[in-house]
Amino acid sequence: MKKKKAFTLVEVLIVLVVIGALMVVLIPGIVNKSQEANKQSTEISNHIQEGYAEYSNFKDGK
Repeated sequence: MKKKKAFTLVEVLIVLVVIGALMVVLIPGIVNKSQEANKQSTEISNHIQEGYAEYSNFKDGK
């Protein structure tokens, strides 16, 4: 009978450390991109609301 070769504890720990290191490097970049997109969408929304206010004032004759 052949024995199945299993992963050793050291191999599993090394894989977990590598995955953790990649997450530490990648997560801040993803968070910054989402914050920039959120800021940009907020600015666009504010400009749209300013446009509505301008139109309302123009329509009312102010």
